[in-house]
Amino acid sequence: AVWSAGSPVYVRTIVDLIFPTGIKPIFAWNRDHCTQKFEFFPFQILFLKDLSKISEFGFDLAHTLIIEDDPVKIRMYSDNAIIVG
Repeated sequence: AVWSAGSPVYVRTIVDLIFPTGIKPIFAWNRDHCTQKFEFFPFQILFLKDLSKISEFGFDLAHTLIIEDDPVKIRMYSDNAIIVG
């Protein structure tokens, strides 16, 4: 599965580049599937990934790993995350 806080066009492009022809991810979500939250400091809208949304696919969070470059986006699920820089 792919879940990015990027735009729909960005996600489609990335999926087309990283998946071989004929192989599709279970889902490819963009920022429309993120939860928007306004933070007074640093005065911006954050796009957070609420992993509970993947339960509709039958995924157990105890067996779910997310690879993320921004720990803020998955701060509620830090036990499920590997942060890359």
